[in-house]
Amino acid sequence: MTFNRQLFHSNLSLNAIAGVSLDKRNVLDRSASISSLLVHNMPSIGNANAVPTAAESLNRSEQQSVFGQVSLGYKDFLFLDVSARNEWSSTLPAGSNSFFYPMIGAGFLFSQFIKDKDILSSGKLRLNYATVGNSTGAYQLLNTYSPQGLYMGFPYLAYTTQLKNANLKPEQATSREIGLDLSFFKNKLNVSATYYNNSTINQIVNVQTSNETGFNNRIINAGEIQNTGFELGVSATPVRTKKFLWTSSLNFATNKSLVVSLLPNVNRIQLGGRLGMTVNALVGQPFGIQMGNRPYMVGDTILVGTSGRNIAEANVITGNPRPKWTGGFSNSFSYKGFSLSITATVKWGGVVFSESYGRAMFQGTTAKSLEGRDDYFFSNFILGESGNEQRNIGQTVGTNITRYLDSMRSKGLQYPNAYLAKADPVTGVLLTDKNGRYMVGNKSIGWVFPQLILGNDKTLNDVPYLTFDATSIRISEIVLGYTIPAKALGKSFVKGAFVAFTARNIWQIYQKTPVGIDPEAAAGTTNGTMGTESGGSFPYAILGCTVKLSF
Repeated sequence: MTFNRQLFHSNLSLNAIAGVSLDKRNVLDRSASISSLLVHNMPSIGNANAVPTAAESLNRSEQQSVFGQVSLGYKDFLFLDVSARNEWSSTLPAGSNSFFYPMIGAGFLFSQFIKDKDILSSGKLRLNYATVGNSTGAYQLLNTYSPQGLYMGFPYLAYTTQLKNANLKPEQATSREIGLDLSFFKNKLNVSATYYNNSTINQIVNVQTSNETGFNNRIINAGEIQNTGFELGVSATPVRTKKFLWTSSLNFATNKSLVVSLLPNVNRIQLGGRLGMTVNALVGQPFGIQMGNRPYMVGDTILVGTSGRNIAEANVITGNPRPKWTGGFSNSFSYKGFSLSITATVKWGGVVFSESYGRAMFQGTTAKSLEGRDDYFFSNFILGESGNEQRNIGQTVGTNITRYLDSMRSKGLQYPNAYLAKADPVTGVLLTDKNGRYMVGNKSIGWVFPQLILGNDKTLNDVPYLTFDATSIRISEIVLGYTIPAKALGKSFVKGAFVAFTARNIWQIYQKTPVGIDPEAAAGTTNGTMGTESGGSFPYAILGCTVKLSF
């Protein structure tokens, strides 16, 4: 239902809208599968050498809402928008399945009071405040059993591995925004700037939990997460003639995230992770901060055990997957029927954790993993040196210890500037200082099997080694097009034709990740995989051709 009217001699305009919405979903999913075929290359359920496996699921949900909006305009320079919405969701607990969220926005077109518009053509100030509610998916409230098949002819069930939450609350996001829109030189130059502050409370997240509880993860309402940022957009038309047009645009955006609070008496929630790295919500840090193991450092000294392998320091912050800022620069040219568009994008800062690089190190398929192999092979297989000899203790015969003249020869791999952690000479317990930090003992002079350092330690106990700066500058798109003149088509049934060649990700201008790892290949689309690259494909370009015809 809508209402439009001019009031008070057309000085005041009023637009109103009100309505209701019903979103009802019933999804029935049935499937059947077989593990192998009787006859090769005949994909059919009937061509099975075992009983087919059947599955069925039913997903039902309903969301009802009422909404309204009122827009007021005064003399085309002052504007006010007010809206409100209330929703009821079947996926939330019966006692708290209703949530209300309003919005208010104001605009002031101050350029109406500027007589000479040769320089400033248009200027508008914007203010907005809004809250937005959100529910969750179906069946997140009660723990259930699921059928697993038959055992001795009887069906058996398994309890869910995800702990549901019967007290879920709807998410609520509050945003505050102030913006400025300016146009100069008869709209040849346009500038738009926005500053915002957003706060989300009761965010519904799926977090890992200790397996001792009987569950792998659980659903919770997190505390409060804030996001503040600034966005800037600039567009210009440097050249405009009858035959040639050049337009250019620039955008810049920055966002800072902060976890203000979580659960009572909880300041950290693990959202996910890979290898030795975890993705976390940590109070006082950006949402999605990465943490993990790293070599225990005292200054520039690495502490190692008697085996020569590093001592791991756990739960150290290793990086923020969110970029410091992002931006883009685009230029478009047209001359007669030809058009050319070139777009460059920038993502500056942030980190990406490469699981694929870690697994490649573990498998010994990287160039870095070759270090120390030849020395270890010569020592272990050619000379047959014992463990003591490889640790530079020497050869022990009875009570006599004899070192070779070349005992300091490389026999594998060792950490640079490595020292043993200081230990009690009687109990062997590692000693700590007044701050609870391990102390530096004697210098480590032993050699280690390279795989143990480059494969095992680097994969699980050195998260910073697998964490890279995700800065990226690339030509993200080039489009070259041509509009065929109408006279060239003659009197055919085709009235218009346009052909374009497109190239995407055509040139990686700058990156800090190793060759072969795309700095923008983070697979994370969920909270638990933010800034994580896991088996992504090698960087690639996409080439295409588009033909548009009008009749």
